[in-house]
Amino acid sequence: MRSGRSATLVGMMGLLLIVGCGEPPESSPEPVEETIVSVHASRGVVQAIEEEGARLIIAHEEMPDFMDAMTMPFDVGDPDESAGLAVGDKIGFELVMATKRSYVRNIQPLPTETELSLAP
Repeated sequence: MRSGRSATLVGMMGLLLIVGCGEPPESSPEPVEETIVSVHASRGVVQAIEEEGARLIIAHEEMPDFMDAMTMPFDVGDPDESAGLAVGDKIGFELVMATKRSYVRNIQPLPTETELSLAP
């Protein structure tokens, strides 16, 4: 009798192992919660537009108590915000420092006559 139970148990475990090794069910990824740590307003000039507007190279002014004036790449939080921008455009924007990433948002065109204090 015991050997019958053992064989049944081994058989069931084998079946579970075979069924369990199948493809995992498709599911949508859980949304990643992120916390905004700080936001810094700045202005600058678009130097390049990359990845279909998902990244901008911006020569920007100093962000007081955070970053010197320099030219650097920035990910764009919503690439639709960079639609219509061209190299040489003067813009205002916010740099968001979050727990998982940093990105620019609230991109606004500035008048061409706007004077900026950029790094040499």
